[in-house]
Amino acid sequence: MVLRFCWSVVHEQHMSCHNTDAKLSRKQEGPDKDYENYRWKPTHCDLPRFDPKKFFELMRGMTLAFIGDSVGRNQMKSMLCTLCQTSEPFDFASGDVVKLHLDAPDEDFMDFLPTFDVVVLSFGHWFAKQSVYIYKNEIVGGQLWWPDNCRPKKVGSVAAFGISMETILTAIATYPNYTGLVIVCSYSPDHYEGGAWNTGGSCMGKLKPALDAELAENSNTDKMHEQQMTGFNNAVKKLSRKSRLKLMDITKAFQYWHDGHPGPYRNPEPNKKTKRRSNGEPPPQDCLHWCMPGPVDTWNQLVLEIIRRDSEGTESLPAAETCL
Repeated sequence: MVLRFCWSVVHEQHMSCHNTDAKLSRKQEGPDKDYENYRWKPTHCDLPRFDPKKFFELMRGMTLAFIGDSVGRNQMKSMLCTLCQTSEPFDFASGDVVKLHLDAPDEDFMDFLPTFDVVVLSFGHWFAKQSVYIYKNEIVGGQLWWPDNCRPKKVGSVAAFGISMETILTAIATYPNYTGLVIVCSYSPDHYEGGAWNTGGSCMGKLKPALDAELAENSNTDKMHEQQMTGFNNAVKKLSRKSRLKLMDITKAFQYWHDGHPGPYRNPEPNKKTKRRSNGEPPPQDCLHWCMPGPVDTWNQLVLEIIRRDSEGTESLPAAETCL
């Protein structure tokens, strides 16, 4: 038996559900909407409405798999939208968005870690790729992705970087019986002026290292460096007796080297400085990476010195700016 009734609450949930298939969504605004007001009523029993809280209660600690074709996916999407009345699934972002678990180290990296005698860790700039931040199995933030109808972010991108930094360094510091040397290279400063890499930012015209009075303020570099230092210091407190974690702090020293980037010359085209893109904008400049030969060679001098001092059991290498 099919009964007519008003299902407005469920309608509203599906209207705001970001898991729904756009091709099947009622938001496509087809002319026939009356089908939404009918519900199946068995003749010999009562079929209760789907209760998300009851579902979570029954399925706690268990998994459910939909295995089938596009029709099976249709049912799965319907269930996700209904469950969103109570809780957002922690991995509901689309497949092309990176799911970053801030409190879990990368399993592949940790599997390879024991095979390395020396590891140089350098990260930060590509943390800003499109991703969703997951902490304790809850979505807490995202970069270049966040549903408009979702709750406010609990964790911003800089704070998420700090959490993940401490997670991986702590995992290394406490890895059972790992005896390798891990060198953490601090955040490398960029020198874009007048915009970002994709909005006309430039580092042209810089012919020598900056003087103190010429240093440009870069709040993002400062914040990322601060998060690194916090994560590193917290991880060091948990070091096992065999682990060796060393900091190679190049951030402040390399803020002076605004003349060491490829700028517009990374582009191999002869008219690289003037060639316009289809939208009329000049080609992007590279004010992040370093010329070779150039300032970046200093990093390897520091790496060698850290390895030498570690092998000889001498004092730790001071920050780069005190050595250059």
